Amino acid sequence: MGPDGFWTSIAPHVETSLRSSFQPGMKLEVANKAGGGAAGGGAAGGGGAASYWVATIITTCGQLLLLRFSGYGDDRKADFWCDVMTAELHPVGWCSRHGKTLMPPEDR
Repeated sequence: MGPDGFWTSIAPHVETSLRSSFQPGMKLEVANKAGGGAAGGGAAGGGGAASYWVATIITTCGQLLLLRFSGYGDDRKADFWCDVMTAELHPVGWCSRHGKTLMPPEDR
């Protein structure tokens, strides 16, 4: 087994993270939990949430992203995990192009 196969066999989540285009520090527009959508749920790519807010990727672990909504600075209390396969995640500018509302979370 070659070196690539070794890492895939003992730590498949590392392989998934390496293949993902998501990187710490990237900004995304995410379904706003306070606006009727759920950052951890909702239809992927469907645009079904009532509002969205900008979040920064803190870290990745396979198909999971640890996100922090903009405005929280270094405060980790509101960090949340979401699954890239089920969450409503969009590139910055998506809301503007699709007539969606950007609204900060209620607790902010």
